[in-house]
Amino acid sequence: MEIKVGIVNHDEKKQLWQISQQTMTIEVDPHPYRPDEYDRFLQKIQQGKAIMMIENLTVLGALIYYPVTTPEHTFWEFELFVRPEEQGKGIAKKLLKKLLCCAEEQHIAFIQLHVLGTNPRAIRLYEYMGFKQMEEKNGTLFLANQWVDDFTYQLRLLRGKREADS
Repeated sequence: MEIKVGIVNHDEKKQLWQISQQTMTIEVDPHPYRPDEYDRFLQKIQQGKAIMMIENLTVLGALIYYPVTTPEHTFWEFELFVRPEEQGKGIAKKLLKKLLCCAEEQHIAFIQLHVLGTNPRAIRLYEYMGFKQMEEKNGTLFLANQWVDDFTYQLRLLRGKREADS
């Protein structure tokens, strides 16, 4: 397995689309891409940067991150998805570790994400990686016939190092 950071080629884009369709369902994502939104998906990928885990030309998982600039900070948000048959093998953890290295090198203030309460496995991973819950919106989304909590998590970085490491 290798980690690739950078531009996504045509075949990788198709694979990422397939993975997103398998994993980013209405149960875990309030705005999953519909089957007819491939062009919108490609635009989103082109706006961000990719970190992918690849084995024998097959994308096993990917993390697409996007810079967000406010008057106070520049921070990153990201989307993370791993092939269902590859979940639980440490791929997401490796992709997140690579993201943290990239963020530290670029002196990013913090990394932020949104995750739904219907995705407890992802929440456990983010907390394990040092992300702290910043906001909880109880029952704000009605997805798949249930009210769902929406959480904002954040990992603050200080002078290129994680707060937990300083």
